[in-house]
Amino acid sequence: MATNRARVDGTYLPYVDEGNGRPVVLVHGGMSDHRIWDDHRPIIASRYRVIAPTLRYYRTSPWSDDGRNFAVQTHADDLATFIRMLDLGPVGVVGWSYGAVIGLAMAVLRFGIIDFPSALAATTSCAGPIGKVIGGMASV
Repeated sequence: MATNRARVDGTYLPYVDEGNGRPVVLVHGGMSDHRIWDDHRPIIASRYRVIAPTLRYYRTSPWSDDGRNFAVQTHADDLATFIRMLDLGPVGVVGWSYGAVIGLAMAVLRFGIIDFPSALAATTSCAGPIGKVIGGMASV
């Protein structure tokens, strides 16, 4: 499977795109990249269009800064921009661990970008970074 690249806010996000149908974005966890989905992607792609990006600051891509912007908000914004750049419309999101946190934050901050019920399996609590993002929404 060929790896594509999308330019998002000053950095390139590698991603794979496979299949046809309703788009589903697979978001990796904190200790991996888009390759974590290699065994699952073909199965899902038999029914859906599957897009699996690698988030900023992961894998071997050069960092766009010294890491000062590494945050749930940055990754959620990048993911939303990535989805809009590819003109995917509303999507399903499947996130694993930190990827689920990013999917949830994006769903809260960018309402309407997620189309159908998605699988978000996180190993975190709302007392952590996602709690800060959701807590910030109280004033919106």
